[in-house]
Amino acid sequence: MDRNIEENMDEMNKKTFAEALSHCRHKTKLLNFLRTVQISDFVNRTFEQVFTEIARRVDEIHGLGELVIYDVTSALCRHYQVHIEKVYIIGNGPLQAIKLLGLKTKKHESLSVNYVDIQDVVHAFDAKGFRMDDDIRTTQDGDKMESHLCNWQTPINTVLALANARN
Repeated sequence: MDRNIEENMDEMNKKTFAEALSHCRHKTKLLNFLRTVQISDFVNRTFEQVFTEIARRVDEIHGLGELVIYDVTSALCRHYQVHIEKVYIIGNGPLQAIKLLGLKTKKHESLSVNYVDIQDVVHAFDAKGFRMDDDIRTTQDGDKMESHLCNWQTPINTVLALANARN
């Protein structure tokens, strides 16, 4: 990671975009991009508006894709307490989780990204007999559910990979 760029990023930005930084392989490119993001530009915006603007800005940067767009968008939405109503399926973690749950995605009309509804995830957990904590079961926060799915599927896929390796 480019130390000069990281040192010039203020602490608020580092905390706000920590998840995006942890997911991205092209950290220098992301850090350079984040230096151009003025958090105050996104006040009073919907998830869709933020996503569209971040996607427009990232479009020309090779190596930064949908996961960065989603992570930066969700960080800005968390910062301004903007509700994310759907569970967006961007990245391998949520994709693997919905496959394990047997869920089919829907396509967001204006964003052209896949999602599932929060209640569909809860119903799939119940139907498959998987345990879900009450704070996750009752959440209306799609980003919180997306994080749960990422964390939930990891040990299951590890066990499945080990079982397949033995066969």
